[in-house]
Amino acid sequence: MSELIIDSVVIAEEQARGSAKWAYEFELRSKVEAADRIAQRRLAEIERRRLEAEQLSASRIEKVDETLKLFDKAEKIRSLIVAFNKAYADNGGLRRLICVGASGLRSMQIV
Repeated sequence: MSELIIDSVVIAEEQARGSAKWAYEFELRSKVEAADRIAQRRLAEIERRRLEAEQLSASRIEKVDETLKLFDKAEKIRSLIVAFNKAYADNGGLRRLICVGASGLRSMQIV
């Protein structure tokens, strides 16, 4: 009978140890998984910020290109105004101005 009691105590201890070990391993896995999720979120945030910076840089480059094109157009318009004023002054007044070209701004002839 005492052997039966000892066996049941041993079995109970083994079950308690197994349960404690399982609980410890479960908690450990949970903590590792939580740490992995945090690391993944951090990496995702870093990647999002990198992409955001790339988009901002591309946008700035595009804006600079647009600005340069506008400066070029403005310079062409200034040159056209100077040519127009010179032609107007040279002719003592302008009777007729004929625009030649698809855009109407490529060349001008004084008639």
